Amino acid sequence: MVEMLATVVLLGIMGLALVVGVSTIQKTYSQIVRKANEQTLLSTTLIEMRNAINKSVDYKVVSGIGYFKSEEGYWFSFRNATGSEKGIYIDFFMEKDGSRVKTIPVVSEYDGKISDVYSSFGEGGGITPSGTDGIFEIRYLQVGNGTDPATVLDSYKIRQIVKREE
Repeated sequence: MVEMLATVVLLGIMGLALVVGVSTIQKTYSQIVRKANEQTLLSTTLIEMRNAINKSVDYKVVSGIGYFKSEEGYWFSFRNATGSEKGIYIDFFMEKDGSRVKTIPVVSEYDGKISDVYSSFGEGGGITPSGTDGIFEIRYLQVGNGTDPATVLDSYKIRQIVKREE
């Protein structure tokens, strides 16, 4: 009887250790996957923003907001989402009267929103010119889920490719 009781106690301890171990492994795996998703979304957001800025041909600041001019002739700017939306959005404006034409996410849910993470500009973040030579700096681009610490890119410089008329 004592041997059976000892066996049951040992099996109980091993079972408890197994449950705690599996739980820890699942939690660690979830954190690793979330961080990998954040890195992927950060890269995707940065690539999309870089491509838009590279192809722009002009830049101006109106009321503290920077606007880029595309090769097609419309102006656009980047901003954090408002309201219940999440992510970074790009607003497109008509050249003649400055009216907003449309707003789309820089990275849509279909090609970039992974799990529950999203990109945004952190406090004091955004895109600013770095001198007058067509170089711009993206500051405090971050990706996270709003509760856990975000993955943050402090600074990244992009060169605007300006087409010169000859």
